[in-house]
Amino acid sequence: PNTSFRLLIGADVLEEREQWKRFDELMVLSPPIIVGREGYSPPAGYVVSPPLIQLSSNKIREQLKSKKSVWDSVPHNVVEYVRTHRLYR
Repeated sequence: PNTSFRLLIGADVLEEREQWKRFDELMVLSPPIIVGREGYSPPAGYVVSPPLIQLSSNKIREQLKSKKSVWDSVPHNVVEYVRTHRLYR
């Protein structure tokens, strides 16, 4: 009860918020911190951090589906987990 949470989310993903189930409730329970993404502007009223790195989860998933290497972008244990569980095929 004495713990508060924040949702860290990219500005690119925020544009898809209408697709999320009960997004408004999530924002109340865990107010977001928006990570800036090149080419995306979050709506007014959101706290925005500067872009961290130019890395997209969508791009990584596409690379995995195409069987391209992601070793330079993703921790090795995550890549092994993805391979072991046959994710993104």
